[in-house]
Amino acid sequence: MNYDQLAQFCHKMRNLLDSGVDISKAVQMLADEESGAFRTALLRVYEDVNYGKPVSEAMQKNSDVFPEMLISALSMAEMVGALPKAFGRMSDFFHNKDLRRKKIIRASIYPVIVLGVLIIAFLAVAGVFHFFKIAIMIVALTVAVGIVAFVLGRKVLFEGDMAVHMPFVGKALMREEYADLCDNLAMFYAGGLPLDVALESCAAATGYGVLKDKLNKAAASVRGGNSLSDAFRQQNLPVEIINRIRVGETSGELDKMLEQAAANYRLG
Repeated sequence: MNYDQLAQFCHKMRNLLDSGVDISKAVQMLADEESGAFRTALLRVYEDVNYGKPVSEAMQKNSDVFPEMLISALSMAEMVGALPKAFGRMSDFFHNKDLRRKKIIRASIYPVIVLGVLIIAFLAVAGVFHFFKIAIMIVALTVAVGIVAFVLGRKVLFEGDMAVHMPFVGKALMREEYADLCDNLAMFYAGGLPLDVALESCAAATGYGVLKDKLNKAAASVRGGNSLSDAFRQQNLPVEIINRIRVGETSGELDKMLEQAAANYRLG
């Protein structure tokens, strides 16, 4: 499933549950609207939920379709009776991921177009524009290479560390990633999930290797007795987040301060 499909699925589940539809019936209804592998997975989830299993456990058996981040969020929400809210948050999470993916697509296509135009301009200035066919061939080859590289490397481009170094969008992508991190930590903390487990779940959700490593180390630090703010400081994570966490640790409103940090990053 792509991020757009996941966002739509979670949004629909949120609406159905808020309307009073039973969880098993909601899954069955959405399965009827889908096709292919996703429909098959939803039907398997429906069967398990209909027999009394939690939806997170049913999705875990189909982890090739449902990402770990969604499963963890729902598992936590089931413990506190907040499934509709969890589906709503996950809808926003996957929607932001989809927007990020589209930004990277646009950013990756732009250099190919510019390179093609520069090649044609160079040939024209050099006085060899009568070799226009050669120019077309070069541009076509450039575009083809770009497309092949994009297709083969789209996972890296969409979520990998390369993305944050891309011109035009790199910094914005990292800000969105930190916003997602704060939102998800807030959700997990408010639901009663231990902070070290919450950090590991967030690490599993990110596609940025450097951030994944830092979050896993922060989780180990928290397990060792350090505060969340100290664990983040040890990993040189953004001061803006650390300051909000410290305020939350002091006031007892860590989830609210994390949500505030997420909002600040999205506004920036």
